Amino acid sequence: MDLSFDDVLKQRDILQTKVAECEGVIEKKSIVIATLHEDLRRNKLNYEDETLKQRGAMQCKMSECEELITKKEQEMAALREQIAGQNANFDEFQKEFEEILRQRDDLHYKMFKLAEERNTLCAQKEDLENKLMNLEKVVAQCTDLQCKLSERDEERKKLYAHKEAGSGNEEHKASEGQRRTEAMGMLFSPVGAFAAICILPTLSYTYGGPPVLPVLAPNFGPAKPPDHCNTHCLTNMTDVAMMWWQSNETNTKNGERYNKVCEGYEETKQCVESIKDCPTYDFYTTVNSGIKYMCEEQRVAFDYLKSCMDEHLMNVYQICDSECRPVALLHGLVWKQVLQDVFPVMRNLDRKLNRVGINEGCKTSKCLLMCMKTKYNALCNGTLGSLIVKTVMRPFSDMYDSTDGATLWLKYLLPDGCSYLYDKAQMTEFMIPTADEQLIKAEYQKLTVDQNAKLVRLGVPENDDYRKDIMWRLLPKLPRKIE
Repeated sequence: MDLSFDDVLKQRDILQTKVAECEGVIEKKSIVIATLHEDLRRNKLNYEDETLKQRGAMQCKMSECEELITKKEQEMAALREQIAGQNANFDEFQKEFEEILRQRDDLHYKMFKLAEERNTLCAQKEDLENKLMNLEKVVAQCTDLQCKLSERDEERKKLYAHKEAGSGNEEHKASEGQRRTEAMGMLFSPVGAFAAICILPTLSYTYGGPPVLPVLAPNFGPAKPPDHCNTHCLTNMTDVAMMWWQSNETNTKNGERYNKVCEGYEETKQCVESIKDCPTYDFYTTVNSGIKYMCEEQRVAFDYLKSCMDEHLMNVYQICDSECRPVALLHGLVWKQVLQDVFPVMRNLDRKLNRVGINEGCKTSKCLLMCMKTKYNALCNGTLGSLIVKTVMRPFSDMYDSTDGATLWLKYLLPDGCSYLYDKAQMTEFMIPTADEQLIKAEYQKLTVDQNAKLVRLGVPENDDYRKDIMWRLLPKLPRKIE
């Protein structure tokens, strides 16, 4: 399309106007850009100044940290030197400690050998003293026999002298009656009472059992048991008493007395098996049930605790002797016998005095049982005292469970102070429930396995009871690395 000149001029003016507007806009933008450049320059300067300041502060802190690091390194070097010196000292101390332990073991072994020799000498001394006492008794008996022979000679002379007057027969009858009275008095002596108590476990005639212990059949009829039934199958009660109640200075520390009792029980066990067809079998089974409980049923627990029992024996002995005073009771019985010998009129009170003595003896025995139970439980794992008391009371408990007749006889013969021997309610105080028995056995089996494992790690042979006992008591004191 053809444009006129005027149109072209108009378009030029329009374009010039737009160009002018664009230049104005560009100028404004240039001013804004210049302003932004100025702000950016100022910000850059401020940032550089701030960065320089922070860099200076960081350099100061780094220098301080380097100084601290240097000091700490010096301190660590000093500590390393101290630790090295202490390690050397510890190695020397450990060697010295091991040497002391070896010396201690050697001393214990020597003490054990000396104790064995001393025990042997003491046993020989006791044998000699017993032989001397027996000789003195024989001499005293010979003296008594001589006195009696002299008295008989005098009586015979008197009888011949008064024969014509007719008084000889009367005196003879009077002396014979006096001897019979003294013989009947023996039925109420302490020995007779003890024998009566011993045969009670087999007296069950009240409830359909045999009327009397067959061993006593010769006194009541012609029937006699076989010859092999006359064997007495009893564990040595002296060894049992010494295990819990001995105050001499030769006490060992590795359970030898317990082992001695159980070795004696093995012989007693064979003896009881040999009279299985005899009427006395139940009696000896009941009487030995306490030792069976200690040496068979709870053997693991007693093996574990026997060293603790020996270690604290003197302490428990002194405390219980002070609390229960059994020696005072023995002194009283001795003085009773002396007074009866000095004042014959007191023999008429013998029955009452014997009953009082038995009553006080039972009270003292109960005091000793409770004292041993409390003290040994406090010192030995909380169970040894209960196990010992159960050992003592087991025959009476078995007697109560097996026969009512024996219990009635005990109740009839014994005073009230002995009621804990035949009253089941009071007897429970000394017994251990069956469930607890199983728990005790399982616990000590586990403890024994752990103990043997530790001892094997220490190099102690399983069959070396003496070293095993010593090392086991030292285990809590040994270095922790042994564990």
